[in-house]
Amino acid sequence: MGSHGYTASSFEHVRDTFDTILTGQPAGGAAFSVFVEGECVIDLHGGESRPGDPWAADTLSLMFSNTKGLVSILVATLVESGALDPDAPLVEYWPMNVFVPLYGSIFEMRQAVYEPENSVRSAVTLRDVGR
Repeated sequence: MGSHGYTASSFEHVRDTFDTILTGQPAGGAAFSVFVEGECVIDLHGGESRPGDPWAADTLSLMFSNTKGLVSILVATLVESGALDPDAPLVEYWPMNVFVPLYGSIFEMRQAVYEPENSVRSAVTLRDVGR
């Protein structure tokens, strides 16, 4: 079962790889989109959303751990620009945090930040992180 959707001519090799991944899986499906400078260059889907039902362009699915790569790029960019010190105590960036781990230890998964009784009271945006 091959993929459906669009790929710009210079990205056909991505469709080939996507098809290889889909056919190598015993079950399930997937969707994958890429935008370059605001233009959609890849928008693919394929496989089955459940046995017997093809994966459609508007099939909904759960995502797990998808933000880790984006956050890693963001943090690396902030560290490189000097806006973030991975060796600084986390409390310098997050004053209401009752723990005092080093910021870098959060990304190395050596330290957990968990405060169920003091849940986040307001949203923090990516714009806020750079301040």
